[in-house]
Amino acid sequence: RAFKAFEEAIAYGGPEDVIRQEIAMLYADSRNFAMAAKAYAQLGHKTAEAYFLARISEELFTKKDYDESIVFAKRAIRSNSKSVEGWLMRIKVAALNVHGKDMLKTLRRAFTNVEAQNQFMLLEGLLVHIDEAPRNLPELGSADSDWRKAMANLVAEVIPVAESTDPLLNYYKGMMLLRAEKSHEAGTYFEKATLSDPAFWAARIEILSISFAHQNPSPMFNEQIRYFLTEGRKAKRFICSSCGFSSTSLFFSCPRCRSWHSALFRRELNG
Repeated sequence: RAFKAFEEAIAYGGPEDVIRQEIAMLYADSRNFAMAAKAYAQLGHKTAEAYFLARISEELFTKKDYDESIVFAKRAIRSNSKSVEGWLMRIKVAALNVHGKDMLKTLRRAFTNVEAQNQFMLLEGLLVHIDEAPRNLPELGSADSDWRKAMANLVAEVIPVAESTDPLLNYYKGMMLLRAEKSHEAGTYFEKATLSDPAFWAARIEILSISFAHQNPSPMFNEQIRYFLTEGRKAKRFICSSCGFSSTSLFFSCPRCRSWHSALFRRELNG
C-alpha cells in the first residue's frame, strides 16, 4: 500500500526526487536490496546503489554462492569505484584462496580506489572478517589458524603506512600483525599511532595488552588488568560525524540520520 501511495503521489505531481528517495528507503527497510539498489540508481545515488549491491553480494556469500557473490561485488565497484562495501566483498571472495595471485592484487586495488578517509572502514571490515571467518566458513576446517595468519599478513603488507603519521593506519596494521601472531612488530605500530595522537586510547589498550603478556603478575593483579582490557575494548569506537550516533560496530549508513560513510573512529574516550 505504501509503494502504491508513493506512485500515486508522483502521478499527482508530488516532488518526484523526494518521493523516490522515500521509496528507496522503504525498499531498504524491507530488505529488498535489489529494488533498493535500482531505486537509488534512478536517483543517481551511486554510494547507496553500490552499498545495496554489496549487501546482495554479502547474502550470496553467506549462502556459499561465491560465483554470484563476486558478480554483485563487481557490479557494486562498477557503480562506484570508491565503494568500501563493494571492495570488502570483492576481497572476501578472493580470500577464499588466500594464497592465490588474485588476493594480493585485489587488496592493492582496493586501497588504491577507496578514499583515504574511508580506508579504516575497509580495514575494520577485514578485521571482523578475519575474526569471524573460522566460524562462518567451516570449509576452512583445521586450516583456519593458517588462513587467519596468512590473510592478516597480506592485509598488513598492503596497508599504506610508509611515511604516514595517520594513527588509524598504524593502529590497523598493528591489529593485523597481532592476528598474524607478530606481537613485537604490532607493538611498534601501536606506538607509532600514539606518538602521532597521544590520546588514541585504542592503541594504548593494545600496547598495555602486549606489555602485560610479558609480565608475571600476581593472580589478583592479573585479574584486574584483564578486566580493564576486556571492558576497554567494549567502548563505542565509532561515531557519526553528522548526528553523533555512537556504536561498538562500524556502520556505512548511520542508523539514526541515514547519512552515508559518516562514521569516524572515536580516538578520544572523552570525545
